[in-house]
Amino acid sequence: MNAFQQLILNSKLAQVDAIPAQPALGSDTPPPNAVQFILTTQVAVPYPAAGAAAATLLSYTVPRGQGARVQYLAIEHIGGGQIDMSGNVIWRVLINGYPHKGMGAMQAQVGSFTFPNKVVIELTEADTLSITAEVPAAAPAPPVGMSSAARIHGWTFTV
Repeated sequence: MNAFQQLILNSKLAQVDAIPAQPALGSDTPPPNAVQFILTTQVAVPYPAAGAAAATLLSYTVPRGQGARVQYLAIEHIGGGQIDMSGNVIWRVLINGYPHKGMGAMQAQVGSFTFPNKVVIELTEADTLSITAEVPAAAPAPPVGMSSAARIHGWTFTV
């Protein structure tokens, strides 16, 4: 290799080194430029009336120039009376208004704030993740004082 070829090679290697590290799809290891986050519902959200529009528990929009990965998820019922699998409450995880795979009509709590469930939710720049709760029209109205809350753990990275 002559000096000119070596110069071009060194230039190309410098360009490769300048590309920001992005995580491999499904990787559990954040890239070096990752910024961790934990977002939690600020105040427990009362369930809406039966048949009313869903209540948003949590909403997160990925910042411009960033990608994001949510790695842990918790959705909790707060108040008396166990409601899992009754069909009286439906929780949804939505990406840009559409149900995320397998999380479009959940009838049971997901993990807990202390022990969130491990998930892999890949988000791109400007995607909005929302977690909602609703009471179907045919369900009995939830007792006063019952509510729900959500928490996500993840990280963003420069794209």
